[in-house]
Amino acid sequence: MSIVSKNFLRVLVNPDNATLMLSKFEVWLSFTWGLAADAMLVTSIVAVHGLNPAEATWTSGDKLWLRDFLPQSLLNARVLLFGYNFNVAFDTSIAGVREQATNLLNRIESKREGAEDRPIIFVTHSLGGIIVKRALVEAKLDDTYKSIRDATYGIAFFSTPHQRGNFVKLGDIAASIVRGVLRNPSNSFLEVLTKDSLFSNNLADDFRHSLEEYHILSFFETLPMGKFGLIVDKKSATLGLPGLRERQIPMDADHASVCKYASADDNNYEQVSFNLVRLVKNAVKDAAERARLAHLSVPVSAPLLEPAYLEATTR
Repeated sequence: MSIVSKNFLRVLVNPDNATLMLSKFEVWLSFTWGLAADAMLVTSIVAVHGLNPAEATWTSGDKLWLRDFLPQSLLNARVLLFGYNFNVAFDTSIAGVREQATNLLNRIESKREGAEDRPIIFVTHSLGGIIVKRALVEAKLDDTYKSIRDATYGIAFFSTPHQRGNFVKLGDIAASIVRGVLRNPSNSFLEVLTKDSLFSNNLADDFRHSLEEYHILSFFETLPMGKFGLIVDKKSATLGLPGLRERQIPMDADHASVCKYASADDNNYEQVSFNLVRLVKNAVKDAAERARLAHLSVPVSAPLLEPAYLEATTR
């Protein structure tokens, strides 16, 4: 079983204006003056893998779509790649998932210093979605990470098992993922997963209370993965939310290929790109609206224009 030797949060794509920090007031002013939303505000996209290595999860051939294709549609998206040791995360069950989730939060915090208002979109594959869900639950419990919780607008889940499938326990689905991806997993690893402890009612209930805070894209596989069959079916891979809160999107792919694309013309990638771009643009609009509401409470004596805004508009 291959492992990731250490945790990291690596910047894959850093747009030219990623270092330009705009205050909430400045963002609101940009909309008031009719400037394009995606021309003023950078969005953070954080990708979290499942059992495959971080880069391999999103790569087909030598093309990593988050780096090679997505920036063509999202000029101001800052893309970050989270890597972690999945043996530690899942072989030790709940404690391991919580530790990796906290590590993710801490690393995101370090990459956003001075840009805490920047919208966040998480992109997750398979069991990586469990890490993100736990991270958002922890962020709700610990105000240290309140800015991350407040800035998170949406999550794109690729074949993440949220609940039991048709006639299949959730722990058994997780074990099927391990067999399909790792091919020769240890018996102890499978035993931990089949106990359902990773997917306890506590995590489901805790995250359920946060569902209305986020906009969800649920991409699910429709093709069998060889002899392992369909690993995460639609019932397991979706949350059952209303259409305005969750978009459920079938993909012509199996569990491993659901988030791998060889070219920007790939039919699956076009589907992903369309929905993800729309999610990001809505996140930027939402950030501007929150900035407008925040401005309503600004004292009359506050300066009309701040130096950073003047500098940004005269470059």
